[in-house]
Amino acid sequence: MKTKLLSGEIPLDFKIFGGFKMVLSKLIKEYKEMCLEDVPVEKVLEDLQKLEGIYKPEDVPKFVADWYEKNKDDFEYNLWEWFNYNADKGNRKNKKFYLWLNSCLNEPVETLVKMKLFGYKVKEEKCYIVKMKNISKGSNCLNYNKNKGLWEFVDDAKVSSYRIKHTKEELKEAGFGEVFNSPLFEVEEVEE
Repeated sequence: MKTKLLSGEIPLDFKIFGGFKMVLSKLIKEYKEMCLEDVPVEKVLEDLQKLEGIYKPEDVPKFVADWYEKNKDDFEYNLWEWFNYNADKGNRKNKKFYLWLNSCLNEPVETLVKMKLFGYKVKEEKCYIVKMKNISKGSNCLNYNKNKGLWEFVDDAKVSSYRIKHTKEELKEAGFGEVFNSPLFEVEEVEE
């Protein structure tokens, strides 16, 4: 993708701080060479808006934001350590983050660096409560027991050791992806 800034073609595929400095330096040089009367305010604003698009905050899943917040203070070392010690199946502490980090489609290293440089926003994920139809209340709601790491049908009371709201991805990973298509289940979209 290329965007025209003033008189030259500048590729905007650099995406990180070095590229921003390069574009900014070029703009400063070109504006210095112009007379002030020759530069319409609209053109300056248009150029600044293009620059703003270079360093917008990243939209990331919550589990990526959680990993980043836990590791941001010693970011480079923690990222290096993750690659070196979490590659072995027995050492993986966070399977979801591991899978995300190992997908080239996510541009994971670039995304993490951009989070450090420009900030981030957590992507809003839809959450669902899953209930089995025609089963008595108290044992009809699909819950994830965080202490045991097991899925159970219990009541829908909010207990700290249970998660009753699940993302579509969490349900699919646990083998419950078909609840959305099954007449046996009632699936309700809820606020996270």
